[in-house]
Amino acid sequence: MFVYFKAKDTKLFILTASEEAEPTFYKKFDSSVPTAIEPSKTTVTTPKYSKGIRITSNSYDSKKDYLTVDLIVAADSTGKVSPNWDLIRLKYKDKIISPSKLWSERREAQRDSHIKARLIFTKPNVPADLKEVSIVVPSKTDSKPFSEKLKAGR
Repeated sequence: MFVYFKAKDTKLFILTASEEAEPTFYKKFDSSVPTAIEPSKTTVTTPKYSKGIRITSNSYDSKKDYLTVDLIVAADSTGKVSPNWDLIRLKYKDKIISPSKLWSERREAQRDSHIKARLIFTKPNVPADLKEVSIVVPSKTDSKPFSEKLKAGR
Protein backbone atom coordinates (compact mmCIF):
# COMPACT_ATOMS: atom_id res chain seq x y z
CA MET A 1 0.00 0.00 0.00
CA PHE A 2 1.43 3.38 -0.99
CA VAL A 3 0.75 6.21 1.45
CA TYR A 4 1.16 9.77 0.26
CA PHE A 5 1.55 12.42 2.96
CA LYS A 6 1.22 16.16 2.50
CA ALA A 7 4.27 17.10 4.56
CA LYS A 8 6.22 13.81 4.70
CA ASP A 9 7.81 11.43 2.22
CA THR A 10 5.80 8.73 0.45
CA LYS A 11 5.97 5.34 2.18
CA LEU A 12 5.24 1.77 1.10
CA PHE A 13 3.68 -0.72 3.51
CA ILE A 14 3.24 -4.45 2.92
CA LEU A 15 -0.02 -5.71 4.35
CA THR A 16 -0.76 -9.29 5.31
CA ALA A 17 -4.22 -10.79 5.76
CA SER A 18 -4.02 -12.34 9.19
CA GLU A 19 -5.48 -11.65 12.62
CA GLU A 20 -2.06 -11.35 14.25
CA ALA A 21 -0.27 -9.57 11.39
CA GLU A 22 0.93 -5.96 11.70
CA PRO A 23 1.53 -3.71 8.70
CA THR A 24 5.24 -3.74 7.93
CA PHE A 25 7.03 -0.59 6.79
CA TYR A 26 8.87 -1.62 3.65
CA LYS A 27 10.37 1.35 1.86
CA LYS A 28 10.65 5.12 2.15
CA PHE A 29 10.70 7.31 -0.98
CA ASP A 30 12.64 10.54 -1.18
CA SER A 31 10.09 12.43 -3.23
CA SER A 32 6.55 13.15 -2.11
CA VAL A 33 5.40 13.55 -5.73
CA PRO A 34 4.08 10.26 -7.11
CA THR A 35 5.83 9.03 -10.22
CA ALA A 36 3.84 9.02 -13.43
CA ILE A 37 2.65 5.66 -14.62
CA GLU A 38 3.27 4.95 -18.28
CA PRO A 39 0.05 4.69 -20.24
CA SER A 40 -0.66 1.26 -21.62
CA LYS A 41 -0.28 0.70 -25.33
CA THR A 42 -3.85 -0.63 -25.68
CA THR A 43 -6.53 1.99 -25.70
CA VAL A 44 -10.04 1.32 -24.56
CA THR A 45 -12.62 3.01 -26.69
CA THR A 46 -16.00 3.77 -25.24
CA PRO A 47 -18.87 2.99 -27.57
CA LYS A 48 -20.46 5.98 -29.21
CA TYR A 49 -24.21 5.75 -29.49
CA SER A 50 -26.21 7.62 -32.06
CA LYS A 51 -29.67 8.70 -30.99
CA GLY A 52 -32.47 6.65 -32.50
CA ILE A 53 -33.42 3.06 -33.18
CA ARG A 54 -31.61 0.25 -34.95
CA ILE A 55 -33.27 -3.03 -35.90
CA THR A 56 -30.97 -5.90 -34.99
CA SER A 57 -33.14 -8.71 -36.36
CA ASN A 58 -36.59 -9.54 -37.60
CA SER A 59 -38.26 -12.79 -38.55
CA TYR A 60 -41.54 -13.32 -40.32
CA ASP A 61 -43.23 -16.68 -39.95
CA SER A 62 -45.88 -16.83 -42.66
CA LYS A 63 -47.20 -20.23 -41.51
CA LYS A 64 -47.93 -19.07 -37.97
CA ASP A 65 -48.58 -15.53 -39.20
CA TYR A 66 -46.49 -13.52 -36.76
CA LEU A 67 -43.59 -11.09 -37.04
CA THR A 68 -40.87 -10.69 -34.41
CA VAL A 69 -38.68 -7.56 -34.41
CA ASP A 70 -35.64 -7.06 -32.16
CA LEU A 71 -34.39 -3.50 -31.91
CA ILE A 72 -32.10 -1.21 -29.96
CA VAL A 73 -33.15 2.23 -28.74
CA ALA A 74 -30.05 4.38 -28.17
CA ALA A 75 -29.35 7.74 -26.59
CA ASP A 76 -26.31 9.86 -27.40
CA SER A 77 -24.43 12.22 -25.10
CA THR A 78 -26.97 15.05 -25.53
CA GLY A 79 -29.65 13.45 -23.36
CA LYS A 80 -31.88 10.50 -22.58
CA VAL A 81 -34.44 8.89 -24.88
CA SER A 82 -37.85 7.89 -23.51
CA PRO A 83 -39.79 5.89 -26.07
CA ASN A 84 -43.57 6.03 -25.84
CA TRP A 85 -43.94 2.24 -25.60
CA ASP A 86 -47.75 2.34 -25.89
CA LEU A 87 -47.59 4.07 -29.29
CA ILE A 88 -44.98 1.90 -31.08
CA ARG A 89 -46.41 0.78 -34.42
CA LEU A 90 -45.64 -1.29 -37.48
CA LYS A 91 -46.38 0.74 -40.61
CA TYR A 92 -47.19 -0.76 -44.00
CA LYS A 93 -48.52 1.61 -46.68
CA ASP A 94 -51.66 3.06 -45.05
CA LYS A 95 -51.91 0.40 -42.31
CA ILE A 96 -50.79 1.02 -38.74
CA ILE A 97 -50.43 -2.16 -36.65
CA SER A 98 -49.92 -2.33 -32.86
CA PRO A 99 -47.69 -5.03 -31.36
CA SER A 100 -49.48 -7.80 -29.51
CA LYS A 101 -46.50 -8.25 -27.17
CA LEU A 102 -43.68 -5.90 -26.24
CA TRP A 103 -40.62 -6.41 -24.05
CA SER A 104 -37.82 -3.98 -23.20
CA GLU A 105 -34.87 -4.00 -20.78
CA ARG A 106 -35.80 -0.62 -19.30
CA ARG A 107 -38.29 2.16 -19.92
CA GLU A 108 -35.73 4.73 -21.11
CA ALA A 109 -32.17 4.96 -22.41
CA GLN A 110 -29.95 7.28 -20.37
CA ARG A 111 -27.10 9.30 -21.92
CA ASP A 112 -24.61 7.26 -23.93
CA SER A 113 -26.50 4.01 -23.44
CA HIS A 114 -28.96 1.78 -25.21
CA ILE A 115 -31.79 -0.61 -24.40
CA LYS A 116 -32.90 -3.75 -26.20
CA ALA A 117 -36.52 -4.35 -27.06
CA ARG A 118 -38.58 -7.06 -28.77
CA LEU A 119 -41.88 -6.55 -30.53
CA ILE A 120 -44.23 -9.34 -31.63
CA PHE A 121 -46.98 -8.66 -34.14
CA THR A 122 -49.66 -11.32 -34.70
CA LYS A 123 -51.44 -11.48 -38.07
CA PRO A 124 -49.70 -8.36 -39.40
CA ASN A 125 -50.93 -8.91 -43.00
CA VAL A 126 -47.70 -7.63 -44.54
CA PRO A 127 -45.79 -9.10 -47.51
CA ALA A 128 -43.18 -11.78 -46.76
CA ASP A 129 -40.41 -9.68 -48.37
CA LEU A 130 -41.26 -6.87 -45.89
CA LYS A 131 -41.07 -4.19 -48.60
CA GLU A 132 -42.40 -0.82 -47.45
CA VAL A 133 -42.73 -2.12 -43.87
CA SER A 134 -41.21 0.01 -41.10
CA ILE A 135 -41.20 0.37 -37.32
CA VAL A 136 -42.22 3.75 -35.88
CA VAL A 137 -41.14 4.55 -32.30
CA PRO A 138 -42.56 7.80 -30.89
CA SER A 139 -40.50 9.45 -28.16
CA LYS A 140 -41.57 11.41 -25.10
CA THR A 141 -38.29 13.36 -25.20
CA ASP A 142 -38.11 14.10 -28.96
CA SER A 143 -40.69 15.81 -31.14
CA LYS A 144 -40.03 13.57 -34.15
CA PRO A 145 -40.61 9.78 -33.91
CA PHE A 146 -37.80 7.35 -34.77
CA SER A 147 -38.42 5.14 -37.79
CA GLU A 148 -36.55 2.35 -39.59
CA LYS A 149 -37.49 0.08 -42.47
CA LEU A 150 -37.50 -3.70 -42.08
CA LYS A 151 -35.60 -5.95 -44.45
CA ALA A 152 -36.38 -9.55 -45.31
CA GLY A 153 -33.84 -12.14 -44.21
CA ARG A 154 -32.25 -10.14 -41.38
